[in-house]
Amino acid sequence: MQENRGNMKRTGKVDSFNKIIAIIILVGAIAIMIVNAGAFAETRSVKISLLLYIAASLAAMLFVIVNDRLSGRVSKKKDDEAKSGRRILLRSMFVLTPIICFFIIYKIAGHPTRDILQAIPTLAGAANLLIITFFLFLFYSASNNIKASIVLTSLLNLGFGLINYALILFRSEPLLANDILEIRTALQVANSYSFAFNKFSVIGIVLTAIWIALALGLKGYRGIKGKRRFIPISICIILAVFMYGMVFATDYLSDNGVKVSGWKPLKSYKANGYYISFLITIKQSSITKPEGYTLEKVQEIADRYSSDAADPVSEVSEQTPNIIAIMNESFADLEIMGEVETDEEVLSFFNSLTDNTIRGTMHSSVYGGHTAVSEFEFLTGDTERFLPLNSIPYTSVLRNEEPSLAWELKQRNYGGITAFHPGYPDSYKRDRAYPLLGFSEHIASSDMTDPKRIRGFISDESDYERLISEFEEFRKTDESRPYFMFNVTIQNHGGYTEEDGLVKPHQIDITDTELQEESAQQFLNLMKLSDQALEKLIDYFSEIDEPTVIVLYGDHQPKVGSDFYKVLNKRAGNLSELEEQEIKYRVPFIIWANYDIPERTGVEISANYLASYLLETIGAPMTGYQKFLMDLYRQVPVVSEICTIGNDGKIYSSEEATPYDDLLREYMIMQYNSLADNRNIASEFFYLK
Repeated sequence: MQENRGNMKRTGKVDSFNKIIAIIILVGAIAIMIVNAGAFAETRSVKISLLLYIAASLAAMLFVIVNDRLSGRVSKKKDDEAKSGRRILLRSMFVLTPIICFFIIYKIAGHPTRDILQAIPTLAGAANLLIITFFLFLFYSASNNIKASIVLTSLLNLGFGLINYALILFRSEPLLANDILEIRTALQVANSYSFAFNKFSVIGIVLTAIWIALALGLKGYRGIKGKRRFIPISICIILAVFMYGMVFATDYLSDNGVKVSGWKPLKSYKANGYYISFLITIKQSSITKPEGYTLEKVQEIADRYSSDAADPVSEVSEQTPNIIAIMNESFADLEIMGEVETDEEVLSFFNSLTDNTIRGTMHSSVYGGHTAVSEFEFLTGDTERFLPLNSIPYTSVLRNEEPSLAWELKQRNYGGITAFHPGYPDSYKRDRAYPLLGFSEHIASSDMTDPKRIRGFISDESDYERLISEFEEFRKTDESRPYFMFNVTIQNHGGYTEEDGLVKPHQIDITDTELQEESAQQFLNLMKLSDQALEKLIDYFSEIDEPTVIVLYGDHQPKVGSDFYKVLNKRAGNLSELEEQEIKYRVPFIIWANYDIPERTGVEISANYLASYLLETIGAPMTGYQKFLMDLYRQVPVVSEICTIGNDGKIYSSEEATPYDDLLREYMIMQYNSLADNRNIASEFFYLK
């Protein structure tokens, strides 16, 4: 009797504590609504909705406070604790939790209520409900507690929804399976962005808070006893096996139209729901062997292209110049999408370069982030198109030495062979990836002393000063060999709101009133600083006697405000969905030399070709792979994650058939050979003799 009383007292204390937590959660939800009231549009209907959510939170708070008395009366009337109002309500909440979570995560994704209800009976909707139900029973099997299962499932659901919301906000893409491999880099990058809730995320938070508070406000009961605990465990196993078969063991989902697009994953996630889409990306997260891949086919292709001799060099000449490759963070000309009127020209120096200059547009595979993808494509000649969805090669697929521009120049006895990125040394696992790509030295922000910073990032000016310093230090010990550096800048890293840090000095103002968007203006001021820093760098190498080539390109466009893009897209008119999307993947590039090289303008190229194009331009020896790529380039000048553009100028989605598919299949086979079938690599094709 005393033990039972002790248990009752402990249970009472736990329930009282839960109610206090529930009230705190509801107060927090109301505070979030009030603080983010601006996220709700200033219209009568939305103001009413805001008041309704506050009223619902207050009603839930009232229920938490008085439900003991109400449910007690119900219990006395029925005279049966097993059928008390509290137990019935808690069990009802357990059953309804998957539907409530489904509604909440779809609401966070921005769906209207009617669309959410219509999604439930669809294949994708049912799959999402099954996944949520699996987690509910997983938590129940582990805790044997209905209340804990409801709370944990609701928190998991909210967390998953908000993670996707944040990633869409920062980079216009949801959470994909390969993002898990870059969690460390993501946390480092997150510090540079300002987070703001929209009305849908606020609604999701408030509804979750209400649901959790209602569960905490009810008295908890013991779960299933004895052998019957096998029931929820069995349900959990059955759901897991069923989902594995549907997603991973068969093509049932894709055959029925539930798939994730490589060039528009956000649209796929919104159409299919976050849970099932994420599982599909897990299936797509490993390199698959190309159709028709055999070692005989690899050798057949390799035999068509003979690698040149390495011919180790001992001095700088016009045939063996110093090579400086610069991938400038978010370097972009926003006018590629349409005219942007400013009070002065943004890239005045960059645009003035004509003598001994090749310039054009580079088509990137990424937008707003994933810098390392553009690095990898440039250095190796491989394309993101044939890699797992949204993968960062440095973290997800690079396991062994990979043929690259660095290895090739090292074969030729170039000096330096330095990778320089003034960020964290382990960002995107560069500290591990660069040696596999052949670099002898890696310089990071920790190796710099008191550099100039803009918004917390090391400036392009300080970056280029260190580049020049490294070159001069090399010349003190080696007076003759040509020098190679690959430099990735960081000054222009997102985000671009004033909360992320003001760009000083302020030099550029957008004069077009429709385009006066805060982040776009901040970004253009960053571009002006990059342009001025580039002028100093070019001036330095213009004055030295050694033949030197500089290739500079942007890794991707910045993610500025959506209203800015909407105005430009509207003005462009008659763009297809693919064209409207792909134009945000275009960045400028130049190849400049301090001696005579052929001058060209209007070159269209993707990042995977650019290093081979550079070597061909200066007349350097080339590997069989690079010769293969240049032959492919002349027929298909753009191969990116987003699209294929043929030499006829026609653009094709990366997911549709093209007249070039046989050529692209050969490309895929050779890339797979070097990157995934490393034991059988056709070395004579990928390296100089």
